[in-house]
Amino acid sequence: AEKRTDPAHWLELVKAHGVTVWNSAPPLMVMLIDYADMRDNNDISSLRLIMLSGDWIPTSLPGRIRKHNTEVEIVSLGGATEASIWSILHPIGDVDPASKSIPYGKPMRNQTFHVLDDNLSPTPTWVSGELFIGGIGLADGYWKDPEKTDYRFFHHPETGKRLYRTGDKGRYLPDGNIEFLGRVDFQVKIQGYRIELGEIEAALDAHPDVDSAIVIAIGETADKKQLAAYVVVRNGSELSAEAISAFLREKLPAYMIPKHYSFLERFPISANGKIDRRALPAIDESIGGIAATDEFISPRTDTEIRLAELWEELLDQSPVGVRDNFFELGGQSFLAVRMVARIHQLFSKEIPLGSLFERPTIEQLALELDGDETREWSPLVPIRTAGEGTPLFFVHPVGGSVFCFNELAQRIGDRPFYAFQARGLDSDDAPIADFSEMAAVYIEAMRRIQPEGSYFLGGWSLGGGVALEMARQLRDVDEEVAMVAMIDSPAPYQLRMPDAAEIAAWFAQDLSGSPLPEGTIDRLRAEGYDELIKTTLQHVVQSGVLPADTSPEQIRRLLGVFSSNIKAQQAFSHAGIKERGLPVALLRARKQPPEELLKHYSTFKQSDLGWREIVEDIEILDIEGDHYTVLASPNVDEVAEVVMLLAEGASGTDTPKAEAVR
Repeated sequence: AEKRTDPAHWLELVKAHGVTVWNSAPPLMVMLIDYADMRDNNDISSLRLIMLSGDWIPTSLPGRIRKHNTEVEIVSLGGATEASIWSILHPIGDVDPASKSIPYGKPMRNQTFHVLDDNLSPTPTWVSGELFIGGIGLADGYWKDPEKTDYRFFHHPETGKRLYRTGDKGRYLPDGNIEFLGRVDFQVKIQGYRIELGEIEAALDAHPDVDSAIVIAIGETADKKQLAAYVVVRNGSELSAEAISAFLREKLPAYMIPKHYSFLERFPISANGKIDRRALPAIDESIGGIAATDEFISPRTDTEIRLAELWEELLDQSPVGVRDNFFELGGQSFLAVRMVARIHQLFSKEIPLGSLFERPTIEQLALELDGDETREWSPLVPIRTAGEGTPLFFVHPVGGSVFCFNELAQRIGDRPFYAFQARGLDSDDAPIADFSEMAAVYIEAMRRIQPEGSYFLGGWSLGGGVALEMARQLRDVDEEVAMVAMIDSPAPYQLRMPDAAEIAAWFAQDLSGSPLPEGTIDRLRAEGYDELIKTTLQHVVQSGVLPADTSPEQIRRLLGVFSSNIKAQQAFSHAGIKERGLPVALLRARKQPPEELLKHYSTFKQSDLGWREIVEDIEILDIEGDHYTVLASPNVDEVAEVVMLLAEGASGTDTPKAEAVR
């Protein structure tokens, strides 16, 4: 028994007894092969079958095994204790080095496996959903726990078949196999972004010198959480944190790059042979941080020093170099709003929020602050100016910020990408509360970049309606509009104008992802606007989206823009749009939005989101995710691909049809 974790002893037993079947979690087989690779007397030729289950199988492992035994059959197995342990299998042949994972497989005899969406409908190929198991292997339930039993074991409302809810994610591959994608609840929220840790781990595993990796979130409070990675390097390889970080920057958005790394010889193994995450050594946050650039340059001038101190405070990172990129350090819209406000306090200068896209480093910001030129506010933000193709112009969602388009702009090929931000986010200027006025202001700014058509317009959520109004105004003066791409934009059919308390509750839900406590709206109606601001701020801070030192004035500005946009959308007149014959593509999220949004926009329940009555010819294209995740990684990759195809078609003679885009 004392040798049960010793791979030398396992190898000895295999040879001595001619063992033919191996059955374990993958980490134990990794240990055996690691040991065999370092020894001459490493014969495992007696093994005819290796069964691996219970954990991720490194894509490199089957090839390493076959270097020692070319005839062995290797099988991946999966399932749940609640369904008699194994329900799905996949015989592993040669593994493509570019593969992200080894398929989970197909259901075993007398058992079924299903990939279902939030409505318990089967998902199409490549679309992720939750995994459910059916068949004769299902348990009766949990001992003396009827509540948990009712949630996990149930009868499908349409088929009547009894199923077990695994809590795992997966998707169908074209060949009928299921790909395992990790846990449904294996997400973290960093700097306002919802992140799948498994996606980062898969990107790390793709590095040729990485054997396996685990990613976690560290930090005492929600607003100070950072990503950290544990990495096991392949034998004989030398790998630095900087090299891994540079590799990941080619594959992932900046906010998904771990800030800390710990290199281990192997991962700790639990008694049942799986990786024991609880036994991983603690990450020392004082060391191992990764700078965003290879060349670290300390602040040199008084302005750079004060800006660096501000960035270190807001981003909770130290030290910060003058050429580090705000976005690569984890900066996002709310931090940008706070930074612009603090810069005004420190330097008595107003800088436009959108200027961060043009000047994302301390060095560049300092040059602007030290100069005498005062730039006028413009709604047009140049997120990406490089590229030879026709520019793309996208309109902000209801919150008014354009930071949501940052990842999309980096993925749309050789085209400049501009976005319109709402007035009032970073200044005391009154927000625009009318779609027609908003569209006219945005068109004027757009024409300074592109004086005449053909225009490619787009927008997410509320922004889709504004883009459509821009297209109508352009057609009225005989300008050509090549395409209007609306990303999960519901048609504005609200029954009545919500009052200030209702809008504040919606705003709080939109920012935090959780509703205000029951009864709060009635109390806010009675207590006035100042109490409304205070309550909203407390709720959003408690959710971890904004830090505790966020000022009421910042919330007041954000809520003011949000409220004005709601009112503008409510008053939107779509008369005459159908007659213009505008080319419109609706990129519709496959998953239904949260109940809070459905309450405000019943059109989300319609297959066309309510647009067919307004637009004469509209192409509807399904994209992965729900309303809040369509522009987040990895879903944004699909959105970018569709937008690029639409742009290519719009620049030719024919607008691409939905099937062509798919």
